[in-house]
Amino acid sequence: MKLFTKAFFTLTISSLLVTGAMAQDLEWDKCFGGYSEDVGRAVQQTSDEGYIVAGYTFSTGAGAADVWLIKTDAGGNKQWDKTFGGVESDWATSVQQTLDGGYIISGVTYSFGAGEHDAWLIKTDALGNKQWDKTFGGSLSDFGHSVQQTLDGGYIMAGMLDHDFWYGIGGDFWLIKTDASGNKVWDKMFGGYNWDEAFSVQQTVEGGYVIAGTTGSFGAGSYDAWLIKTDANGNEIWNRTFGGSGWDDAYCVRQTADGGFIIAGNMWPVGMSVDFWLIKTDADGHEQWQRTFGGTEFDKAYSLELAADGGYIMGGFTWSYGAGTIDLWLVKTDASGLKEWDQTFGAAAFDYGYDVGTTSDGGYIVTGFTESYGAGLADVWLLKVSSDLTRISLISPDNLAVLTAPPNFEWAAYGGISNAFAVDLSFLSDFTSFYSTYEHLHQIIYGDTWTMPPGIWNRIPTGTPIYWRVRGVDLDHDPLTVITSDEVWSFNKE
Repeated sequence: MKLFTKAFFTLTISSLLVTGAMAQDLEWDKCFGGYSEDVGRAVQQTSDEGYIVAGYTFSTGAGAADVWLIKTDAGGNKQWDKTFGGVESDWATSVQQTLDGGYIISGVTYSFGAGEHDAWLIKTDALGNKQWDKTFGGSLSDFGHSVQQTLDGGYIMAGMLDHDFWYGIGGDFWLIKTDASGNKVWDKMFGGYNWDEAFSVQQTVEGGYVIAGTTGSFGAGSYDAWLIKTDANGNEIWNRTFGGSGWDDAYCVRQTADGGFIIAGNMWPVGMSVDFWLIKTDADGHEQWQRTFGGTEFDKAYSLELAADGGYIMGGFTWSYGAGTIDLWLVKTDASGLKEWDQTFGAAAFDYGYDVGTTSDGGYIVTGFTESYGAGLADVWLLKVSSDLTRISLISPDNLAVLTAPPNFEWAAYGGISNAFAVDLSFLSDFTSFYSTYEHLHQIIYGDTWTMPPGIWNRIPTGTPIYWRVRGVDLDHDPLTVITSDEVWSFNKE
């Protein structure tokens, strides 16, 4: 009897008794809050596979609103939370885990500082206990919107320094560099006579900085997206504006693998609706392409991250689509900015997304707030969204292994939450004919291992290379798409 015959891996919906589903599934969601308004503004996966969320709470704490830091495990279950603030309103705008395992938070404080409200930087240990905090600002209204730890162990924060907006003199982009203890090393301002506000900063690979935000002083329209590149000391190298005749802005920037930049924001042409806006530039800030996403109503993007497959994920909210008045909205594109999928989350009330990040399993973590679920007026909302099965990598037995007993095959799958697999064996490296656990043994493997039965092992001749690979599908993907392992490995029976 021939061991290997030609076959095709066709997992059908009927044979697997599953029904079609959305391209992306909600793995879990959690609400945190009390009786009043509680909002998540920033989220990041932590080194222990859990999550850190920063925002603000009106339900607990010392003042009207306090900075709220929430740590969860990998399933979104709260491990601890901390509030920071005084008698006035204080809120967080971004958070990042630091190299020592603690956290750095940027925000705004009405309770402390020199002015009406100041930019606020808070450093905690790994359990959220405050180690130090610093305020930055003058006598007016100043903001800290984005913070990142720098290569030298210090921090870079971007926001706005107010020159008296209410009297017709707007604020400026504000870039603040501190040492590891939060002491200001230098600061730089960029702007003109009108309102200019920075919302995002990232250190670039050569040690400088890229800043994105909105300018009313320069560009073609009422307000334009503004991108500024500086050296390591904050000195401007170049700046670019993007936009039309309306109100256009940028909320997030990331450097891409090619040395260029990707920007997420919003385009609001005169007399038209607001759309998600994605802009790709080269390393000198020259536009390569731009895309918009949205419907007939108000759709606003706040965040952006580089996806594991080289594309981009944007997060925000939509009035145009979904189940309620406003729904959280995710838009996923390929590397060229072409939409691959979008997904709304929410119910009848207002549900916002503020920040989206990627997770180690190829999925996404999102925070914002929900009025549709939870305990209070609005609750912090944390959502874990699966990715489709995108990759399979072989683990064991090692390539070219010489075996004396039936092998236990092991592999790693990236993405997907309802995956099914088949192991293929062949005498031929191109698999023009092969033996499969699915087609021949009628086995559907739901885990990431399979041990060869002795009956098959005994039919394999010694000294002949046997090639193996793994194929899989995510059963929650509609249509079902077969993914084949990155590698084809072989073993020999001794």
